[in-house]
Amino acid sequence: MAVLAFFFLRLIHAFYSIAVFASSCWKRFNFIPPLPLTATRRRIPKHLAVIFVPDHDIHPDITHACLLESVYRTIDWCRELGIEKVALYDSEGLLQASATTIHHHIAQPCEATVEHEYPPTPPLSEPDSRSVSPEHIPEVNPYTVISLPHEESKVGRRRHTTARNSHGPMTLYLISSSSSKQAIAAAARSICKLELPHSKVSTDKFKLSVAELGQRLEGKDGLPPPDFMIVHPMSPSKYNRTPLELHGFPPWQTRLTEIYHNRHIKRHAAWITWILPQRFYSARWPVPLTEMEFREALDEFSGAEMRFGNKTSVRLFPIKMSRRTGMILWEYTWDRLHVILSENSIRCTPRREDKRRLDDKRREASFTSVLTQDRLLYTNTLRLARTITNEDTRSDPPIQQIVFYQSGIGTERNLYDEYVDATTGGTLADKVEEAYAFIALNYFPGDEIFLFGFSRGAYTARMVAMFIGAIGLLDRRDMDNFARIFIAYQRLAKSDDEQGMFFGYLISIERQLLTDELHAFTKPDAHGLQRVNTPFSIKCIGVFETVGSLGLPDELTLDLKKATLIFGFPDKVLGGHIERAYHALALNETRRDFDCTKYERARQGLSKGQILKQCWFGGCHSDIGGGYRDHDLADIALIWMAANVQDMLSLDMEYLRSVPSPIAPWGSQKPHNPRTGLASVFFATKRKLPLSIDNITNETIHSSVLEQAKLPSALVDAIAAGHTVVEDPLPLEKEFKAKWIVEREPQDVSLTPAKKQFIQDIQDHCIIA
Repeated sequence: MAVLAFFFLRLIHAFYSIAVFASSCWKRFNFIPPLPLTATRRRIPKHLAVIFVPDHDIHPDITHACLLESVYRTIDWCRELGIEKVALYDSEGLLQASATTIHHHIAQPCEATVEHEYPPTPPLSEPDSRSVSPEHIPEVNPYTVISLPHEESKVGRRRHTTARNSHGPMTLYLISSSSSKQAIAAAARSICKLELPHSKVSTDKFKLSVAELGQRLEGKDGLPPPDFMIVHPMSPSKYNRTPLELHGFPPWQTRLTEIYHNRHIKRHAAWITWILPQRFYSARWPVPLTEMEFREALDEFSGAEMRFGNKTSVRLFPIKMSRRTGMILWEYTWDRLHVILSENSIRCTPRREDKRRLDDKRREASFTSVLTQDRLLYTNTLRLARTITNEDTRSDPPIQQIVFYQSGIGTERNLYDEYVDATTGGTLADKVEEAYAFIALNYFPGDEIFLFGFSRGAYTARMVAMFIGAIGLLDRRDMDNFARIFIAYQRLAKSDDEQGMFFGYLISIERQLLTDELHAFTKPDAHGLQRVNTPFSIKCIGVFETVGSLGLPDELTLDLKKATLIFGFPDKVLGGHIERAYHALALNETRRDFDCTKYERARQGLSKGQILKQCWFGGCHSDIGGGYRDHDLADIALIWMAANVQDMLSLDMEYLRSVPSPIAPWGSQKPHNPRTGLASVFFATKRKLPLSIDNITNETIHSSVLEQAKLPSALVDAIAAGHTVVEDPLPLEKEFKAKWIVEREPQDVSLTPAKKQFIQDIQDHCIIA
């Protein structure tokens, strides 16, 4: 039986590999090019920032020439689009050293002026113990500002084009981190000279406000936060597999920035990749910023809402800053965040009706349909992301709140990602590595980490929390070993299920080898664990409906557990490094593949004062995490989560109050039926409800459940007997319940407008006897 199961699993993996290969071929041969540069887009950034990441293994002269070529291209494209401000950044100081060359190049068609501003906010670095007194302040190299005046130029650069379009003025910032360490000291010196001109005044009488320091650092005209940022690694795609890192870009300017990071830059023709080996077309040469990549980035910025929580598996990692302003590290925001949806549909400007233009129209029409139809399908993770403000002004000085947002498994809009990847979790390892690397590479002692997620995104968030507790936060050198660590933990978790199937002594030997391999990263004095050497390295984790199994569905594996737990990591025990944990659970979910994984609190957490709350709500899986058009039940779960974290995070209550659109009284909406469509053939299960008080899981019933028309009889008896705790609503929940007013009727999504009109026509023309 074991051999048969092993053979069947190998067969399933073979079919899965074929599906992955077929999907990659389909994507390669059906690649849809981005919109032309001059095409009509819904929006373009007013302030664009471009980070150029040089390759240190390439000759400096070649890198410098490639960098200048990318800069010239970027300036031309931005002039064509009418972008008002462009900030160009490199961490090596090459741009500032080439300011004169850049000025002469762009001054050929127009008269450009060069001036100097105050240095920007410095990037994070290790604490500097040197004195910052005025007499020891070195000279600071300011960043360069080039102003391009109004200009007349041709549109589209076509030979037959005679129409002319005016280009508005543009401001170009050349930024480098070469002088950033002295920026804080220079600002402090300037403020001291203004406030304490006569010297010999006690320093405790001198107070430096965050606003004043920020004004000095940003300069007299200020360097406003860019709307959009492109991170362009200049390494070839073969070597460009590092996660997102902003390489010291002034964090003061990135609180509301959407970021585009293309990890695989070079796009070769399909026939080249089939005929020639990669070494013939991916030589070790720097890669300039191409127009294709630039246009792709603009399309991402223009249609960012398309991937904003349309599915049920997304996750969110807010980081709350607890350091002083001069040492802020987490001044980063992830792409597709802080985007305000516009009510205006996208217009198609009539031009030549060629095939390329028709493709553009179809793409723009798809943007319009998503914007107008999917607004009610946002998940609670997305809504919580929009609720978190940029600063917590309740403390002095204010604490920066930075959000890292990542789309979840199976959220891409294509057949393969929605079904194959969503059911197998094939991209889980990449997403865990990307999220963990972002935290590890940018963490600074004193930062507070919050993790939120829904469904498989909740599973992924819990896995990231598990790694932080097991190996801490690795530095840049040790991050090269993360894939090996991930695989080792995966094999350890899976080996527990293999006991008794094969030779037990071989499995024990393998476990010992894996344990020895991980010892360098899990020992108490390991560098990663020392970086987060605090009682609680994670401030809070809040999840909606954690899906416990990732892998092939039970219906395809004949209930073979080994095929379902492809990734292992059940992680039911709440780690002692997590201070607070909140878990929202669905009372009416019946699909076995969506069974929840509840937390269990260990004795270590109880002794440290760890807080765990797991609350049951009425509804199915997506009734708790969001995704339905009628989302009363999801709103109640969101308000519960917000009420529990509002003492730690500053929330935008005005936005949160705009989320509910009730169709029924508080808590009385009928739960959706999860077993519809393809899910109707899934194996069914009954969730084990809390029929007694348990300090290990600490499960409660939300008070809104009592408003449901139908409840399980066992739960009703347990509540009546006092064996199950009904959680009292928090003040924020009471406020929302008091203002809960039914505003609209539930939408009948089964009938399209055309069908409704057809039925109405029949009723108007038929006589009922």
